[in-house]
Amino acid sequence: MKRKLLLVCLSVLAYIPFHALITTWLISNFGHEAFFKAFKDIVVAIVGICSVTLAIRSKLKLSSIERTLLICLGAFVGLHLVWLPFASSTTVALAGLIVNLRYFVLFGSLYFLSRELKINVTKIAFRIVVAAAIAVMAFGFLQSTVLPRDFLRHFGYGADIPPYQLVDKSETTVRIISTLRGPNSLGAYLVIAIALFVFVAFQKQKKWQVLLLSGLASTLVLYRTYSRAAWIAVPLSSFLFLVLYFKSARKRILIVSSVLFIALVSTIIIFRNSSLVQKTVFHINPSEASQVNSDDMRLESLQIAVSDITNKPLGHGVGSSGIASFRGDKPYITENYILEVTYQLGILGGLLLITIYILVGKMLIKNLADPLVLVLFCSFIGIMIISLSWPVWSDETVAYTWWGLAGATLGRLGKPGNRGK
Repeated sequence: MKRKLLLVCLSVLAYIPFHALITTWLISNFGHEAFFKAFKDIVVAIVGICSVTLAIRSKLKLSSIERTLLICLGAFVGLHLVWLPFASSTTVALAGLIVNLRYFVLFGSLYFLSRELKINVTKIAFRIVVAAAIAVMAFGFLQSTVLPRDFLRHFGYGADIPPYQLVDKSETTVRIISTLRGPNSLGAYLVIAIALFVFVAFQKQKKWQVLLLSGLASTLVLYRTYSRAAWIAVPLSSFLFLVLYFKSARKRILIVSSVLFIALVSTIIIFRNSSLVQKTVFHINPSEASQVNSDDMRLESLQIAVSDITNKPLGHGVGSSGIASFRGDKPYITENYILEVTYQLGILGGLLLITIYILVGKMLIKNLADPLVLVLFCSFIGIMIISLSWPVWSDETVAYTWWGLAGATLGRLGKPGNRGK
């Protein structure tokens, strides 16, 4: 039974980077949008229920931090159930439950299965994620170089789901999406992918040259997303990895990084009025009469969200914000994942979510001697930076990939024989 559940979880990890592309094609040909989009989440939910049942029967011996994390996760789920009757509709409530809880379910399932099974679940999950990342990067590279901008129209993309995006309607600044839902999703996914490429390259495993080239190609893909949050997160997470991994060379890494940072900032300041910098860095199209840009709208959304949370600190109901709210009559965007959850579940829900992240972070820090844990920790920091300006954990590809790999890795280290190593 456990091996079958593991097979399903690993299948989700292999499938999820291509989910948007596959479902768009299926929906354009067969309809049934809700079914095709939610199918993988239903599968994960079933796996989660089975894993919980098996875990109860196994009577696991948990460490103090594992017990605390379990309690917080249970309280987080319980708070959702409390707020469920206050959702604007059943559809909105179900969408909110799925978006907020699905990645924790996969994390917990893979944690349990990796902890219980004798096989090295981490190694298998790692290879699957790296292979999928290479495929995503390869397609993104082709989009950046030789494929026409609207190539994805062959897979059902069109007016409702555009095959690409533009920076403030500038036809010369095309944002690619590869196989994901959008350029911001791709940028966040690259935080994980590039960190893994760097890790494998320095580990000098088999075919590491191919993986290093994939990392270099993904840098071009990263640029073509024009996701500024990802532009910040990827270098920071890579810098953090190098500093922690190469302890003897920290001084040189700091000096080189500082020089590069100063050079970059100086270049942006000197050429700040150029069309390229205006479009790529500030997301302003000089040819537009109106200079209202995405930054202004994002800041306004954040201010409104903080005000609404302050006015109603107990919450507005499950699914009342984020992508789940689009299932109802009142879509509500916060531009910040923690604020998105806090708006739904109140300040208590937001605090529980932050506590869960801190506990997982502590588990990672405790095991930083493991190189893969170091990659997970650095990419987690990068993704959390992105979450400040974009609800990144609402994206299934980023959430399932990182939390699935984290569950498989921490579960292996959580085995009684491995603790303290």
